[in-house]
Amino acid sequence: MFCPKCGEKNKEGTNFCTKCGSSLKGEKAPSQKINSTSNPGGIRKALKMDARKNLTGSFIGATALYLVICAIIGALFGSANNDSYTIKFINQIVIILVGTVFGYGLLAASFKKVRGKTITFTDVFKLPFENIKQLGYVVLLMLLCMAIGFVAGVLMVIPLLGILVWIALMVAMVYFIPVLSVFEMILADTENLLDLNFTDTFKKALDITKGKRVEYYGTALSFVGWCLLIPLTLGIIAIWLVPYIDLTLVNLYRRWIGEEDFETSETGISNGAVIGLSVGGCGCLGIILFSIFATLLIAIAAAINSGDFRNFNINDFINEIQENGLNEQTESKIENYFNNMNIYVK
Repeated sequence: MFCPKCGEKNKEGTNFCTKCGSSLKGEKAPSQKINSTSNPGGIRKALKMDARKNLTGSFIGATALYLVICAIIGALFGSANNDSYTIKFINQIVIILVGTVFGYGLLAASFKKVRGKTITFTDVFKLPFENIKQLGYVVLLMLLCMAIGFVAGVLMVIPLLGILVWIALMVAMVYFIPVLSVFEMILADTENLLDLNFTDTFKKALDITKGKRVEYYGTALSFVGWCLLIPLTLGIIAIWLVPYIDLTLVNLYRRWIGEEDFETSETGISNGAVIGLSVGGCGCLGIILFSIFATLLIAIAAAINSGDFRNFNINDFINEIQENGLNEQTESKIENYFNNMNIYVK
């Protein structure tokens, strides 16, 4: 079992924590033994069903306001100077910070909601500032991830080394994305806050996700179909989808720490099958989109290359002007030539 105060792992039946001395009697200290794979599809359905039950207007309204705020920030910075890299960088930083604060608030509110608490629209925005220390850890983690991404981006421009860095980054992302998600959930679980520093919180997240990455990705990737609808609905569906995903992942975390097992008689496809179908489907979709894009580029290039300016001899044109002077016909040729050249160069 784990101490609810400091997170230290203790032997089952221990009365006091070996690290901080807190009493473990009567506490529902998570055993972290729930890792059943007998019915992963049914459990995933139960997680999502409970999430939908708790998906109220407060979450949807708060998500809508967050998206509007991000749009306003983007418009304000974008209208200042579209060609300034500094403005664009500041714009991205501000949006990421606002998103981090909102994301933490949505998770904290999700924990309260799935435990039967009443959540209001403003709670999503108040909770982050009621837990400044935990919010600070989340922001720090986000900044570290951005710094790592920046360094990796710089190294990728180096031939050969760039390929190795890209492969290493992809592997690291697959390994650490569940850890980062659980790290934030530990800090957002305000009803069971642990007295842990940044490093210990990260270690606990590593411990919780050990052996559970397939279940995490199976649950997370089960939303891929919904995510594909975001651009088709101009982002409107995200107002409902973002809190739905958060509530589901919060339930998954609760399952992992032993709070709720979500066992059910329903069945469904395995997490491995979900991962395979999602990755394979997205890969096929990417190939189709790339083929369409490449076909369009080839068609445009063919149309440009078939223009008269490709067969135009500039020396003959100069001679014609010297002999006949400028007239309506030669002026039209000049205009057509340079218009086509501009298209070709662009």
